[in-house]
Amino acid sequence: MLRRALKFVERTTHPLTGRPLLIWETRQYDPETQMLENLLVYEELDEQGNMVGSICSSLTLRYVHRFEMQHLLEAAGFEILSLQGDFFCHSGHTKLTALPQAS
Repeated sequence: MLRRALKFVERTTHPLTGRPLLIWETRQYDPETQMLENLLVYEELDEQGNMVGSICSSLTLRYVHRFEMQHLLEAAGFEILSLQGDFFCHSGHTKLTALPQAS
């Protein structure tokens, strides 16, 4: 359950109605369980600035560290072909590339 206050992300335009759209977000990370809970709130405004609708979207992710994922892949019969930068290829982070081994 998220207990943190919503933070303003941006003001944009609703793609269907053309009305102003405010986007709010909160996230909470639990390092013990490696779980990230993310909540987004979208508020649609009318021409006077009154809220006419809102939608909430939640997403829960589990982080997996490099050595943990490497162990899981190898235990499942994958061979690690390469270790590279993170998802965005920044140096200092690792991305695994793996293929299953032939039986």
